[in-house]
Amino acid sequence: MCGIVGVASNLGVSNKLVNWAEEASRSLMHRGPDDKGLLLSENKKICFAHRRLTIIDLSKAGHQPLVSQSKRFSIVFNGEIYNFKFLRDELIKYGYDFHSSGDSEVVLNIIDLEEFFLLDQRNQTPSCNFAQAATKSLILGLLLQNYLRA
Repeated sequence: MCGIVGVASNLGVSNKLVNWAEEASRSLMHRGPDDKGLLLSENKKICFAHRRLTIIDLSKAGHQPLVSQSKRFSIVFNGEIYNFKFLRDELIKYGYDFHSSGDSEVVLNIIDLEEFFLLDQRNQTPSCNFAQAATKSLILGLLLQNYLRA
């Protein structure tokens, strides 16, 4: 199982906090000894560090963070999507290209493709995405149903 740590601040993420994220990531090495990555937003307000345990895609193409085909979204992901091959085939029909054989890139491209609204019940914070172009449904419920079992 991979490991993710992060920090977000309206004031901006200082070098000290980036160093903290990297150090915290090192403490998760046992959860992801195969690779590591760092995501720092352009406005320097969000920083995530990722430790990777390679299970599905053993190549370097599965390195995270991943960037969506539209370049709009980045992701660090920990989980397993059981029907990702089916979902990947559906995305290919919509013109998406894949650079890895893992499930993380499938999740990222579904986020890039679909419109959604999420509510974090614990923190009472919303997240939403509105697709750039009209698209057909990909049966996102299948993804969420399988993700919730992960």
